[in-house]
Amino acid sequence: MQNKQDIFDQLRKLAISKGQQVTEERLQIYTEFLAKYEHGEVMRALLKCFKEVKFFPDISEIIKAIEEPIDIETEAQIMAGEILDAAKSFGQYQANEAKEALGSKAWYSVERFGGWDTICGLTYTELNTARAQLKNICKASVKLKNIDSKQIENHGKRGLTRLNELMGENLKQLESKNE
Repeated sequence: MQNKQDIFDQLRKLAISKGQQVTEERLQIYTEFLAKYEHGEVMRALLKCFKEVKFFPDISEIIKAIEEPIDIETEAQIMAGEILDAAKSFGQYQANEAKEALGSKAWYSVERFGGWDTICGLTYTELNTARAQLKNICKASVKLKNIDSKQIENHGKRGLTRLNELMGENLKQLESKNE
């Protein structure tokens, strides 16, 4: 629920910054649609709109910005920043809310780093080193997630090809029995 409110607030700020009046209804429609995406990706796309578009964007422009691929290094840097920002915003005792706000990709990195308590327990002197380590973990997590999805996709294609081969063999056997 917090994610929807964040998205709504950012859309409202975007409209104000572009000097346009946008109806509450339009903002709600945008919010409902954008809430289906990872929170971090939506925030990144809205930030891009703040920087690059001249007028309040159409929903298709925001979606294009969300779906636009970014390099692994940048994605890891953004993810690490979002995790540390969430630690400040949510604190140690709101781990479930932080998990929901960060999304599954970033939470995977949180777990690899040592968990939410570890991140929230960082001191000011540990922060720079931890930021670099977290960025490397995020980078590895992004690579792992990309590899996993590609492997699954390739495995699915190989499985489908093999299934077609088997079905073809079975059909040939059935045809020869019927003759």
